[in-house]
Amino acid sequence: MSAPKTWSDYQMSFSKVSLICPIDVERVKTRWLEAFAPDLERRPKVLSPGVTFFTLTTLRSWPRMLTQSGTGSPPFIHPSQLWNSDYPPPLARCVNMAHMWANQVSGGEDIVRETILREAQALFELDGSSSSNDMGRLATLQAYLLLCLMLLPSSPDEPMSMPQQVKINLQELTARSAKDGLLCPAEQSGSRPDHLSWILAEAKRRTLYAVYMFDDVVNTLNEMPCVLGDELGILPMTCSKMLWLGCSSQETWEEQYNANLAAGKHLRLEELWMHPGDEKTRKRRERWLAAVDEFGLMIYAVASITQLH
Repeated sequence: MSAPKTWSDYQMSFSKVSLICPIDVERVKTRWLEAFAPDLERRPKVLSPGVTFFTLTTLRSWPRMLTQSGTGSPPFIHPSQLWNSDYPPPLARCVNMAHMWANQVSGGEDIVRETILREAQALFELDGSSSSNDMGRLATLQAYLLLCLMLLPSSPDEPMSMPQQVKINLQELTARSAKDGLLCPAEQSGSRPDHLSWILAEAKRRTLYAVYMFDDVVNTLNEMPCVLGDELGILPMTCSKMLWLGCSSQETWEEQYNANLAAGKHLRLEELWMHPGDEKTRKRRERWLAAVDEFGLMIYAVASITQLH
C-alpha cells in the first residue's frame, strides 16, 4: 500500500472497504441501561478490587501515551493512522488535551475537566453532522474514548464524577461505528482479507473492546452492576503483536497472515469466557497467547480473573 499524502487521502483509501456487522448493535448502543435495569438473562460480571485497580490504571495510561515519546500509541490505534509520528485530526486535538491533562496542577482540575468535557461534546456533535467515511468515524470514536479515559479518577478511592451523558454519547458513537461493520467477509470465510479492510476491522474491534472495558470500570466505581458483553462473543480476539505492529509493508503482513491461517482458525472472544473443553481448543488459546500483544493479554487477564466461570 503506497503511503497517502494527507489524512484526507488516507481516509479516502478506505472508501471502498465493505465490512460485515455480525452483532446486535442496539445492545451496544443501550448498554448503559444495563447498569440501572440489568436483564435477568444477562450473565453478571464482577470486577474484584484488584482487577478494578489494574484495569483503571491501565486505561489511564493510554492517554498518557499520547504525551510521551517512545511509548507507542494506545493499543487500538493502528500505526498507519499516524503521519510522520503525528496524530491526524481529530486525534491531534486529543493529543493537546492529553498534554493539558497530564500536566495539570493542583487547583486546576475543574478547569481541565470542563475543557475535556467541551471537547468531547464538540466531537460528538461533529460526528453527527460529518460526512466522514468509516475510518473518519473511527478516528472520532477513538478520540472521544481517549477523552473519556482522561475523566477517570486516578485511583478507585477517588470520587467518580463523570456525567452520564458522556457515557451515553460514547456508546452511541461506538454503535455507529459497529453498524458500519466489524468483520471482513474474508475473515468470516477463513481466508485472508485485503490489507486495508483488515486494518479497519481490527482497529474497530480493538476500540470496541476498550470501550467495554471502560464501561465495566465506570460501573464498578459507581457501585453499579456490570454484565458480560456476550453480544461481542462471536468476534475474533485481538491479532498477534507481529500483525499489528511488526509488519512494515503489505507484503510482510500478507506473509504473516498466511502463516497465522495455516496455524488454524482465529480465537473468538467468547472462548476466553469458558474453560477449554478439549485439547484442540486449549492449544489454539495457547498459540494465541504466545503471539498476542499487551492489549490481548490484558483482555485475557481480566476475563480469566473475573467471576465468569
